[in-house]
Amino acid sequence: VKGSDIVSKWVGESEKNISALFTEANKQDRAIIFIDEMDSLLGKRGVDTHNDKRVNEFLQQIDGFSGQNPNLLLLGATNRPWDIDSAVLRSGRFSQKIYIPLPDAEARQFMIEKSMKNVPVAKDFDVGKIVAKTELFSGADIEELCDRAKDEPLLKAIEEDKVVLITNTDFDKVLKVFPPSVTEADLKLFDKFNADINSLLKRRAKATKKAEDKK
Repeated sequence: VKGSDIVSKWVGESEKNISALFTEANKQDRAIIFIDEMDSLLGKRGVDTHNDKRVNEFLQQIDGFSGQNPNLLLLGATNRPWDIDSAVLRSGRFSQKIYIPLPDAEARQFMIEKSMKNVPVAKDFDVGKIVAKTELFSGADIEELCDRAKDEPLLKAIEEDKVVLITNTDFDKVLKVFPPSVTEADLKLFDKFNADINSLLKRRAKATKKAEDKK
């Protein structure tokens, strides 16, 4: 589910949607709930009363589920983890935090080659040149870049009723007007959040070990 699918403008409706989601999962022997756009559903409390009610309902459902159905796997994804209420991210709820960075050069090359598979390209078409120019591109950016680069040759092929080969120039034209959706400032925020989370986990692990040693 998307967070935006659960959120409603009607008072109390969002909480009902959250309750219905967990009720449906509880009917199953095993269930996975995957929530996309977590930040739109579980923002930090103290700013908006409607958001506070959603978060409180969600926390109650999670805590109730931990004892009722151990076969529930709860997953979430967000591009803005720092906007999520800290209580949601604590141990026992979303315990593991996995930072998925932007695709590196090898991954970008794989994505471009996959998108251009079975597409007519010029003999001198060089994927490496495109890879070098897409350093801050996300997977979604790469997909859109390839789709846009195909547009003009496709329209020309339809107009002239013949095969038109795609060249690096087609990609260069798109790159001039299509910047990456991620900025250097965004990366710094992600790196800081990831470092803070790792530091917190290390402190918790150290405290747990210390407590166990005392026993």
